[in-house]
Amino acid sequence: MENTTICHACGRTMDGAFRYCPWCGKASADTGAVAEQMDRVFERLAVMQREDAYARFDRMELALGCLERELSQMVAVTRSA
Repeated sequence: MENTTICHACGRTMDGAFRYCPWCGKASADTGAVAEQMDRVFERLAVMQREDAYARFDRMELALGCLERELSQMVAVTRSA
């Protein structure tokens, strides 16, 4: 164990490469930083997915408007005939 650290939860020494204390199972201090980074990544992913869904809804709404206009024209032609 060249790189040793102390567990902030139980106070025992452990290898600095460990992500969790082998004695008490608590996450090491730098694991919290990784978790925060991952939370930010997943939050950004959720925003991107929501924006993509809104863009798809906008495209679908536009297509539906076009279909409604075409249907109205077809009905008008059918009634006039």
